[in-house]
Amino acid sequence: MRPLLPLLLLLPFLPGCIVWDIRDQLKTANAQLAVVDGSIAATHTEIEQVKNRLNAMNADLGTTNDKLLEANTKLVDVQSGLTRVDTTNSSLGTLDQQLTGMQASLTRIDGHLASLSGTIGKLDGAIPFLDLGGDAPVEPAPTTEPTAPAPADASQPATTPTTDAAPRQPREQLLGTWISATPNRVYSLTLLSDGKFLLDTAAPTGLQRGTWKRESQRITLMPDSTPAAQAPTPNTTTSQPSQPAPQLVSPAPSPQTLEIAHQSTRSVTFIDGNTLIVVRRP
Repeated sequence: MRPLLPLLLLLPFLPGCIVWDIRDQLKTANAQLAVVDGSIAATHTEIEQVKNRLNAMNADLGTTNDKLLEANTKLVDVQSGLTRVDTTNSSLGTLDQQLTGMQASLTRIDGHLASLSGTIGKLDGAIPFLDLGGDAPVEPAPTTEPTAPAPADASQPATTPTTDAAPRQPREQLLGTWISATPNRVYSLTLLSDGKFLLDTAAPTGLQRGTWKRESQRITLMPDSTPAAQAPTPNTTTSQPSQPAPQLVSPAPSPQTLEIAHQSTRSVTFIDGNTLIVVRRP
């Protein structure tokens, strides 16, 4: 209002149209001031809304910060767990190396024991009456078929094969005496190197004799023929010419086949039909 004060003082001296013009301009300025006041009020309202939004964003940022702190704590726990897993993996790697070394040592020991067992088996087989112990399984000796000689060539002189090149046959591991390993059972089998056998099963027929042969994992026992029994001589008082007593024909002995289920230097398991016979060295 101070800038307008000189104009008010000059109003009595100014023409009438100028006064009215100034009055109109003052009204226009007042109207514009009202519009500016409304704009300022609207601006204040918008500022309040922005302030409220900023407060809400700050609250959300605080919640997010709390969640980030919780996630960071969980990540620290996971990192600790991964460290323990790495330590466990390192320990397992060391243990695996130790087990590998132990496996190599056990393999070498197993080889030494197999060699020693084979040596003991050979000594036990070479000296039947000497018991060196051990019960290693004995594999059947491979049977090799003789190779047919090559056809003679007319352009070359015939050569006679020498007997020195013939392979040495391994000693039969079944030779000797075997007795029943089952208590309260009488079974004694003696296999001789000349192909004879002696068998005692406490049967009424008594001791059985005969020949035996081996074919792979089977042993065939062929008993000898028993002498034929004579018919009883009738007691007659009349004088008649004596005649020889008739001979009773005995049935032919049937061979007995024993299947070898398991064989070692100390024991043998036979299968006789549906019967299992386990024998051992005396």
